[in-house]
Amino acid sequence: MASSASLLLLFVVAASHVCCSHGQGGFDEDSTHKACCGAGGKYNYDVRRACGVEGAAVCADPSAYVSWDGIHMTQAAYKAMSRLIYHGRYLQPQILSFREKNGQT
Repeated sequence: MASSASLLLLFVVAASHVCCSHGQGGFDEDSTHKACCGAGGKYNYDVRRACGVEGAAVCADPSAYVSWDGIHMTQAAYKAMSRLIYHGRYLQPQILSFREKNGQT
């Protein structure tokens, strides 16, 4: 019996590392390991003073940061990672070749 199921492998950790580290992806190299919203410390992250509580500050330009609050990525980071996945080698088979193979354009 033939199956209509397809298997896609997504390498999220590798894609996020490439898109978001060492100043790649348009991110400020000094902010790739700092949270945009947080309070204190080298990484602007303190589990006791999370984003949204008194004393936590929000950066002026979230699009320059990879991490929103020390846990979640910013929209800009997700967008950069999505581009790599869609056009890069972090999804097997690639979306573009998968769509062509299955008659989708």
